[in-house]
Parts: sequence; C-alpha cells; structure tokens
Amino acid sequence: MAAMTYTSVPDADEALRRVLAAAPVDPREPSVIYSNADGLFEVLAVHQPPKGGRQYRVRNLHTREVHTTGAIWTCSDRVEKSAVA
Repeated sequence: MAAMTYTSVPDADEALRRVLAAAPVDPREPSVIYSNADGLFEVLAVHQPPKGGRQYRVRNLHTREVHTTGAIWTCSDRVEKSAVA
C-alpha cells in the first residue's frame, strides 16, 4: 500500500482560521475569573490582533500582578466566575 502524502490546503487552513477567530473556544472575557496550574486570574481586557489569535490582560489574584498572555485555553483551565451580563 502506498503511503499518502500530506499537502497543506491553503484555502482550508484560512477557512479554519476564520472560523476559530470568529468563535474562539475560550470563555475568557472581561471580568471572568479563571484558574489553572499557574494561579487564579481575573481577565481585565481582551485584544484580538489583526493577524488572529487573542491576547488577554489578566491580574493574578494572589500576587495582584498584571500581565498579558496569549496562552490558549486548555482542559486544565477552569472558569471560577463567569462574566456578569
């Protein structure tokens, strides 16, 4: 049996990028509190750069330190308090 070769399909890659950019699988919005192995964080702001992805300005609720992260949401992240609508 011949091995199949993988070829990138630019149109499909771009379509997937647009879908993920339009509806990211990430509950982090301003005022959400979430936790992970690194600590407990409050989301202060969300920024979506033109090239895609998301950046979050967060405050560590234990140290009060504010920083920016672009880390993706994983199965080890948990929402502790949802945003108030």
